[in-house]
Amino acid sequence: MKNIKKLGLILVIALTFGISSVGMAAEPDYTIGITIWGGSHPWSIQACNFANYIANILNCKIVVTYHNVRPEDEINNMENYVSSKADAVISWAPSGTITPKCAEILGNAKIYYGTYDQDIPQQIKNELYKNPYYIGNIAADNNVPGYQNAEVLLKKGCKNAVVLSAEHGTVHQVRAEAFKEAFEKGGGKVLATQWDLYTAEESAKALESLIAAHPEVDCVYGTGGPYTMGAIEAVKRLNKVGKIFVTGTDISLSVLDNIKEGSAAAVSGGHWISCGLSLIRAYNVLTGNPLGSNTDDVEVKMFQIDSADAAQKYRDWFIERPILTEDEIKSLVVKFNPEMNMDKFKEIAKSISIESIYQQRMKEKEEGIDFPPKYIDMGIDFQ
Repeated sequence: MKNIKKLGLILVIALTFGISSVGMAAEPDYTIGITIWGGSHPWSIQACNFANYIANILNCKIVVTYHNVRPEDEINNMENYVSSKADAVISWAPSGTITPKCAEILGNAKIYYGTYDQDIPQQIKNELYKNPYYIGNIAADNNVPGYQNAEVLLKKGCKNAVVLSAEHGTVHQVRAEAFKEAFEKGGGKVLATQWDLYTAEESAKALESLIAAHPEVDCVYGTGGPYTMGAIEAVKRLNKVGKIFVTGTDISLSVLDNIKEGSAAAVSGGHWISCGLSLIRAYNVLTGNPLGSNTDDVEVKMFQIDSADAAQKYRDWFIERPILTEDEIKSLVVKFNPEMNMDKFKEIAKSISIESIYQQRMKEKEEGIDFPPKYIDMGIDFQ
């Protein structure tokens, strides 16, 4: 019997199955597509590294495609997955509004479709639920990073903020609006929001212009990785470190280093775990063991890092290594663990945090249990 630990929870599930080393057999059992906005972003790299690790354990092949936040490219991706006869697709769609069309294209070909890290309006969810090939959504509450970062800046005494963000109609809009609500409720004022940004350099130039127009700016919130890094670079170029505080969403090694150096106040993220968990959910469906129904939304945490200690723990246990062991991944699969159900899946998903993972691994170290292998030791270059 092997003890499969539920992170941060009291319950221990006892299973009986053989654990093999990570590595896929010659022929994969299933092909699962993953769509994401681009391949060079640290968020997408971390998500795909974790998904690749899971796929190898479950003997699946993953095929990753990008859409650069263009709906027409995502529709084209769906059509290509139909042509290549994928078994399932999990999608970070450019917008929740196109998800019913994606589900329709795939459903007509009897291909399962799941979404992750999506804020989908209830009316659109109701449309998705009618499609028997839609398997559900796994996401963080994207209001949370807005609230978290507003709180950090208010505690520092900040009063005048600007926001750097992406397009309307995405999770970035949710974060930006939540930040504005919380910051202004706490006595601050959001002077301006720059929308439709994409790269770090665009964001840096945008912030420089905003500061020129509003010299009273004392803080900035970037709703995503490029905007956060752009803000950090602009503040450095203007010699405003310590005078203008930077917070953001999406965690990268660069942002973690800047938190350690004091060039950034805080960052939220880690919600990319929704991609790997969606892969596991799809695998359960493909093996004839769906967890709950497609109306079961699964929530993951949005982590907040505002110290050098938290930054190092995140690097060690979320970027350099898979966050779950092979045993823990298999414990989420009904094929290996008949006791798994949607309630337990939801409980585990929401229990994952920086501290819960760290404490679990330290306990295992005392018990002589091996850590998950480092990505670099598996030939995967993490970022």
